[in-house]
Formats: sequence, structure tokens, C-alpha cells
Amino acid sequence: MVKREADLVPYKFTEQIGRCGIQVETEEGQVMNFLPERVAGILIAELKKMAEARLGHKIGYAVVTAPAHFNDALRSSSIRNEAARLHGGFSAVNVVDEQVAAAAAYRLHEKRGDGKVVLVVHLGGRTTHATKFKFKDGSGRLLQERHDAYLGGDDFTNRVVDYFVELIKEKHHQDIRGDEGALGKLRADCEMAKKALSNREGVLVNVGSVLDQASSFYEDFTRAKFEELNGDLMARVIEMVEMVVLGGAPASQLRSHQDAIDEIILVGGSMRIPMVAQLIEDYFHGRGLIRDEEAVIRGAALLSRLESARYVDECYNGGVSGPLWLAS
Repeated sequence: MVKREADLVPYKFTEQIGRCGIQVETEEGQVMNFLPERVAGILIAELKKMAEARLGHKIGYAVVTAPAHFNDALRSSSIRNEAARLHGGFSAVNVVDEQVAAAAAYRLHEKRGDGKVVLVVHLGGRTTHATKFKFKDGSGRLLQERHDAYLGGDDFTNRVVDYFVELIKEKHHQDIRGDEGALGKLRADCEMAKKALSNREGVLVNVGSVLDQASSFYEDFTRAKFEELNGDLMARVIEMVEMVVLGGAPASQLRSHQDAIDEIILVGGSMRIPMVAQLIEDYFHGRGLIRDEEAVIRGAALLSRLESARYVDECYNGGVSGPLWLAS
């Protein structure tokens, strides 16, 4: 997995104080090493600066969302203390689970949501996770969770890149796998094509520009072809959903477990891919789904208000019952 990841990113993996870090080279030729929380802190600090410029005043407090599979150390130390406070510049930080924030965007954390079983499926650029939980008597209890750190929108894009690399080799007799510049241009074009196919049935990809030729060579790329290339990856999303829905129960009980879920929320930018949402909808026999890639952000903003934050702080009670979210 590490070797596969190393082939996808423009930096080197390094070992730092017994942990995995990254090494990058600046435009000036300076080599710099970073731990993950330092990178997160840089991003958080930049977001803070942009928000302050927009609002016209300083910001001292933040709510950070974290995936359900993050343990207590990752939440408290890496995110809150190091990334957001030490490197990000915030004086106080609360951490809330992503799925709780997504549910809060639809007021499910309020009294009317008590007792409801909620399924949140997140398909992002690099990772996928599914979480089943419920709110009951002022707390939210995790029922089941699965995540895949190596399944996301980038994997869908990689399939498209591989397709065009072979197409270029076959039609134009050039192998660009060793050309980082051409591969980077092709990857950017494939990413744009993927996004365009969320709203269109087909696009044209300018292969000539990838080959740095004066004349333009356009190749058709359809949504049907995209779905064909990524069918097995989309199936993995459904497999993950089914594991969370069943929670270890036999497959013969699938329908009853599906019916026991009251709300289904799809979040993450890759949920814009029509076939993914359609497969999940079909899996639940045409039930209505909430598809909202910004639900986590809006829910976190709502929970930043003390009068609305019933489930901000985490308290782990151990065992298989998972984390318990309590009022702040």
C-alpha cells in the first residue's frame, strides 16, 4: 500500500522519529521534512487566514471534524493540539465526528432525531468511510463503522489516466509513463473530464495538448466508459455499505437491517458521480437519500454555537460499543 501511495504523490515518504513523514523540495531547491500534523496545520492556518480576510476580524476558535475511525490520540493530540492550535494558530479547538456534523446539518442531533438510526457514507478524494449511529437521550452512539484509506476519487481518476495512457500508446505510438510533465497534464485533464461527466454524458479530451503538439487530437470519453473503468471500485463502496448495514448479522437479515435505517446521508465530493449515488439508492430499493457534499461543513458550523452543540466533546467508554458523544 505504501509503495502504491508513493507512486501517486509528488513527494517522498520518510521516517521521522519513528513515524511516517514526507519530504518535499521547494522551488529554490531547499529540502524540507514534515510530519502529517504539520501539513494539516499549514492547511488549517491558510484557511484561517482566508476566513479572517473575508470576515474582517481575527478568529480564535475552531471546530474541526474528524472521521469516525480516528482514535482518541489522533483527535486530541494530532488534530486539536498540534495541527489546529500549535501550527494552525487557534487558541481553542473542539473536535466533532464527521457523521455527527453531517446529521446536525439536518437537525437530527436535536430532540426530533433521538432514536433515529443514521447512516453516513463519505466518498472523498482519497478515502471512503461509512458509519451507522443513532442519537438517544442526549448522546450519539456509534453502531458500526468501516473505512478504506485507499479508495476515493483519485482512484477513479487514475483509472481514466491509465485508459488514456494506453490509448495514446496505441493510437499515437507514444508511451508517456516516463514523462512526468505529460502525465501531470493528462491527470489534470482526466480530473476535469471526470467532474464534467457528473453533469454530461460525454466530453472531449485534448490528447494533442498532452503530447505537446501544435495540432489538437481530441478523444471522446463518455460517462458509460467511465463507469465501465471504475465499476469494481464503485462495487467496493457498496460492499462497505453492506458491511456497516449488516453489522455482522447474517445476509438473510439484510432487508430488515436496511429498513431499520431511518436516514441516509451521502457526503464528500466524489458523491457527485451519478453512478455511485444511483448504486446506493438501488441498494436501498429506491429510498430517498440526502446527497450533500457540504453537510459536514454546515453541521460543524451549526455545532460551533453553544446552544446547538449537544454532541461536541468525545468520551470513549471502551468495548465494542464504540465512542459516546456527550454535550459540551
